[in-house]
Parts: sequence; C-alpha cells; structure tokens
Amino acid sequence: MSSVSYHISNLLEKMTSTDKDFRFMATNDLMLELQKDSIKLDEDSERKVVSMLLKLLEDKNGEVQNLAVKCLAPLVGKVKEPQVETMVDTLCSNMTSDKEQLRDISSMGLKTVIAELPLSSSGLNLTASVCKKDHLAADRSYGETGGRVSSAGGPGHPVGHVGKAERCVGQFPQPAALQPAPPGEHLEKLIPMVVKFTSVEDDELREYCFQAFEAFIRRSPKEMSPHVATVTQLCLKFMTFDPNYNYDDEEEEEDSMDIEDGIE
Repeated sequence: MSSVSYHISNLLEKMTSTDKDFRFMATNDLMLELQKDSIKLDEDSERKVVSMLLKLLEDKNGEVQNLAVKCLAPLVGKVKEPQVETMVDTLCSNMTSDKEQLRDISSMGLKTVIAELPLSSSGLNLTASVCKKDHLAADRSYGETGGRVSSAGGPGHPVGHVGKAERCVGQFPQPAALQPAPPGEHLEKLIPMVVKFTSVEDDELREYCFQAFEAFIRRSPKEMSPHVATVTQLCLKFMTFDPNYNYDDEEEEEDSMDIEDGIE
C-alpha cells in the first residue's frame, strides 16, 4: 500500500468514528488532500472515498454533511468516470427520499458534481447521462405520491423544471458533433443557445444560464472574451428586473388612469 493510500485509509477510518469532531476533522483533512494537484488515487481508494462521502451526506451532523458536499468538487477530477456515475446515481436516488434534509444536501451535491464536469466530449457525454438520470429521479419522486410533490420541489429540486430543462438540453449539439472542434468553436455554438434560453420566462432556468456563463468564462477566458460584452448586458438587464414586482398591474393602472382622464 502506498503512503497516499495508507493516509487516505486512516482518514476514512476516522470518518466512521462516533465522535462528530473526529468525523469533521477527518473529512476536512480529506478535502485538503483532494485539493492537492499531486494526489493520485488508486482504483480501490477511489471507490472507498466515493462510498464514504456519499454515506456522510446522511450524517447526523450538518457541518459534516456540508464538508462532504465540498469534497465532491475536487473529487470529480480525481476519479474515473464510473465513480462519477456512482455519485450521480446515489445523489439522484437520494433526491427521492422522504427526508427533506437529505434531498436538499443531495441536490447541492449534484449541482456541485455537474459544475465540475469537464468541457470535453467525454464530459458532455457524461453530462447528458446525468440529465437523463436526473429526469428519471424527478419522475420517480413525482409518481410515488401526489402529496410529496410540493415537499420534493424544495430549493434546487428539479421536478418543476426538468421537462423544460430536458427540452433545452435536446437543442444543444451532440458530443460527437463537438468532438473534432477546438474549445473556441464549441463555445461559438453554445453561447447563442444559452443566450436564447435567458429569454424564457423561468427565473430558475435563467439562473442556470448565468451559471453556465460563469463556468465558460472561468474555464475558457480567452475564447469567451468576444462574448463578455453580451453577458454583461444580460446581467445588467436582469439585475434591474425584480421578480417580486408585478409590472402588469402597474401597466393596467396606467391604462385605467388614461381612460378616466379621457372620460373627464
């Protein structure tokens, strides 16, 4: 066993402690290890780390749960695709749970994993797979009981938006078509579509669009430079829009005043 594997094994053992402080410290140490570029996990360590972090999402201590979610981000880049799929499967399954806290923390975890998927052909293939799994999870949650739809549709849960999101995803170029092109050409095809989706009357979908812009700029700043002005204009446009303000009522009142003025 290598020194890295031995150290990871010790941390995983401490994560099973009955003392929440031990579990917290061990999870925090694991997160620091995963953030190191030099760390390499063997296949056995990959499987054990993924299994343990998914288990800690159900920890009784909220701080340990939150740390486990934070570990998922650097972990995505350290494990192979089968382990990423295991994470996605478990997170989607958790989102149909009767436990609201588990649904919420798993929703955060799924969002974290998706945000870390690489902008490459393999990453796009995996993203498409995630969307299908997410859609099935939402369908299962919807079909189990009519009474659970409202509770399952809490912050971040996709039940209310998955149909619309799936239609949007279907309009993107398929990974096989994007594979031969360099990253800049990928963005040239993706950006107009994301811009178009910001005009859809759905606040959550718009939020996802701006998260996509953020990811594009962070990962491909050079290729995104011609589009920064467009993104900035969209940001300014929607920063001035208050979803809680009823603009239609204001227009109706103005029309009513105009009519009354005409009568007088």
